[in-house]
Amino acid sequence: MYAYQKKSVGGGDEQASLLSLGRILFDMGQLEKAKQYYARVLDELSDNDIKVAECHQRLGEVSAEQGEYDVALDHLNEAVKLYKKFQHAHDTLDIANCYYWIGEVHFQKEEYETALSYFNKDLAIKQAKLPADHFQTAHTLREIGNVHYQQRDYDSALSYHQRALVMYKKVLPPTHSAILGSLLETGHVYLDKKEYDRALDYYNQSLQIKRKSLPPDHPDVATTYYSIGRVYEEKNDSTRALEYFEKCVAIWKKSLPPSHPLIQRVSDDIRRMKSK
Repeated sequence: MYAYQKKSVGGGDEQASLLSLGRILFDMGQLEKAKQYYARVLDELSDNDIKVAECHQRLGEVSAEQGEYDVALDHLNEAVKLYKKFQHAHDTLDIANCYYWIGEVHFQKEEYETALSYFNKDLAIKQAKLPADHFQTAHTLREIGNVHYQQRDYDSALSYHQRALVMYKKVLPPTHSAILGSLLETGHVYLDKKEYDRALDYYNQSLQIKRKSLPPDHPDVATTYYSIGRVYEEKNDSTRALEYFEKCVAIWKKSLPPSHPLIQRVSDDIRRMKSK
């Protein structure tokens, strides 16, 4: 496949075209194929080509998505070093994007202080280089909010999530997945702060958008039903909690195997509500 695509893109900047194809595969979730493209291009480039830095960056992103965190860090740190060499700067957007992914890897490794350090480096560059309210800046704000949430610094988490949500709403369509994710994450923070009515408000905003933009039995709708059920359980309203848990499991049973942990979890929740 690689040889065929290489031949078909002939002319122009062949490696750049193949890197773009790798990015398309990455966005489609075909991670192993994307990795093969990036690795083959890397093998063919000379050491003084800036696309070597991009290859390492992309390989780092793929490895991060595959859970190969140490490999990802090796590639991403190499990309940062090469971008600094080729671009003669320490604050380019390419470097910022590497910092973002390094932060993501440390977040997944539960190394939250290190993750926060890299997200803040990323944020500083993006705020200086990008237009105000750019969606990439919002992504970074959202991830900083997620770090603070994991550290149980809920007030800081809310501040960053709300800043991200304001930006998203200015520049993205109302049904965009980033807005939906941001609404849910803000709801989670309020739930853990025991501000249940506010949590419900954000979960219901998410649910209203999903009902308009997704099929009624989409798994993402079920996820929001589950979150709403959790709020009602915390409010000691077992009747409403049971209602939403049952809506949730009815959808998940259509798309997940019976032994899936999510089905087992919500089934336990249903039994617990019925016993009250």
